[in-house]
Amino acid sequence: MAAGGRKLRPWLVAQVESGRFPGLVWDDPGRTALRIPWQHAGKGGARGGAGTALCQAWAEFKGRLQPGARPDPAGWKTRLRCALNKSPEFEEVPERSRPEGPRPYKVYRLLPPPPQRSGGGQPPKRGGSRPRKEEAGDGDPQPQDGTVPSPSPEEAPAEERCPDEGEPAEAPPTAPLTLCIEVDSPEPLPPAEGPACLCLRLWLGGLLAWQGRLPPGEFLLGPPPAPGSPPRPGLLPRLLLLPPPEGLPPGPGRLLAGLRPGLLLASTPRGLFLRRRPGPAPGSPEVHCRAPHAAAGPGGSGHGAGRALPEGELVQGFDAQRFHRELERHRTGLGPCPEHRVTLAVGQELGPHDGPHNRTLVLQLEQAFAQQLLDGIPAAVGPPYPPLTQV
Repeated sequence: MAAGGRKLRPWLVAQVESGRFPGLVWDDPGRTALRIPWQHAGKGGARGGAGTALCQAWAEFKGRLQPGARPDPAGWKTRLRCALNKSPEFEEVPERSRPEGPRPYKVYRLLPPPPQRSGGGQPPKRGGSRPRKEEAGDGDPQPQDGTVPSPSPEEAPAEERCPDEGEPAEAPPTAPLTLCIEVDSPEPLPPAEGPACLCLRLWLGGLLAWQGRLPPGEFLLGPPPAPGSPPRPGLLPRLLLLPPPEGLPPGPGRLLAGLRPGLLLASTPRGLFLRRRPGPAPGSPEVHCRAPHAAAGPGGSGHGAGRALPEGELVQGFDAQRFHRELERHRTGLGPCPEHRVTLAVGQELGPHDGPHNRTLVLQLEQAFAQQLLDGIPAAVGPPYPPLTQV
């Protein structure tokens, strides 16, 4: 899927927030710089791992990864590097990077948005003030504008060549698809407060479409009833995915229609529970779930992979007590940082590194207390989600 006018900065920040790429974290407590895993393409590790997965995800996001094409880790890495270097919102910080060692990385600082141009003037060049003539190299010819010429494609190493030199940095933006969640409750909901508060994020086509916070309890998620179908009275608050499938393109519309029987979401002091209501039409898309504490099922394919939610089965995706134990082990250096988010993808399987960036319709769930506890751990954990809006 082509990315159109979507920008690198929100996409990359979203990947940090997703936690799907180990080593992709904030470099400082103020979250002004990103640490990106970066292994040299000539070394064996460049063909696997989180760094390569991130570069591949960017190529997919930009529509540069054709179905059936041979893997090209060096090319994927070059595209991401060129996008970072071209972007006026990123600046590499070599003194804080670690190019060698078992887990090399680069650090990029997030810059303020560039000022708007007015009167047809040229934007200021990055990289400091114009060098004076007397500061030029000994006898080396310098351009009149004081800039240093870039090496020709023949002189640049293959890994360093930018593949899109003649293309604009971003294509004209296309109208984004819209999708949101509306709460339909027979009674007013209590305030969304407490450790078992349910935090939701809805992603459509790699973009954050909706985010919200709900009080502890049970909810039924799904699109509105099909036109002409009889109303179904219910006692549970419903989370309606709008617009209805008929208002979306065929691809996302079909995925949304597959949720019509409803998906039960429950947030309790014990954790997060899910159950897919039975009754979808034959051929409806499956709902795949990757959850830190869900038991492996027939749809699972190894550690970190998702599984298809069976109809009618209650699945505990997140265990609050187990998370506390895992977190204590991590704080004492006896285990990895525990995962706390439950990720659901409609109609597409979930591998260990799949997430909102390369799946069409994704829902992420978490309990408020888990992120609050993780925020108290030093930078190895990565950033919290931005504040959620009250429903």
